[in-house]
Amino acid sequence: MATSLAQRLMRPEPVLLDGATGTELDRRGVDISLPLWSARALLDAPEVLRQIHADYVEAGAEIITANTFRTHARSLGRAGLADRAAELTARAVQIAREAAAGFAFVVGSQAPLEDCYSPHLVPDDEVLAREHAAMAAHLAAAGVDGILVETQNTTREAVAAVRCGDEPADTGQLRLRTQRTIAFGRDGDGRGSCGAASPAARGPNQLRTCSGIA
Repeated sequence: MATSLAQRLMRPEPVLLDGATGTELDRRGVDISLPLWSARALLDAPEVLRQIHADYVEAGAEIITANTFRTHARSLGRAGLADRAAELTARAVQIAREAAAGFAFVVGSQAPLEDCYSPHLVPDDEVLAREHAAMAAHLAAAGVDGILVETQNTTREAVAAVRCGDEPADTGQLRLRTQRTIAFGRDGDGRGSCGAASPAARGPNQLRTCSGIA
């Protein structure tokens, strides 16, 4: 395995990411009901979550995505757990790291602040900058190899989230600057729809995802 995620992304071979986490938790019988959705597994089914990550590593995934899609304070706050955002983010990264066992990199998922199918709920730019910076700082403090900005439904929020990767973290370290690939379909008002770029549009180092590695 390459010594850093940045090094791996510079190589010409395709990079194999893991698959869905929430869908797999549901398939294995874990309660992913709202408002916590997949974050509920961190409290109720950590061993199932760890096995899902391990199964992806066994299948050949080079990058494992920590179960942080819904560990930002806004989502956790709907279950009265906003003050545990840093703790649960760190727990998710630890579980992924244990499952990766040195055979895969671990990235943190940085998702939309609101429902990923509801672009009309995206907060204003000041809120986006503040809350995505807090989430990125939690991920950096947890020791991820990179940040996967994923499933964004507007270019405005995607840009706000990716910019956090270029700013100093609260921990005093710089978040990783590696490679960014963002695939969006746009309509006239700047909304985006997620989807992998076509093969012709992808360069040799691009990731097949509607995401950015920050």
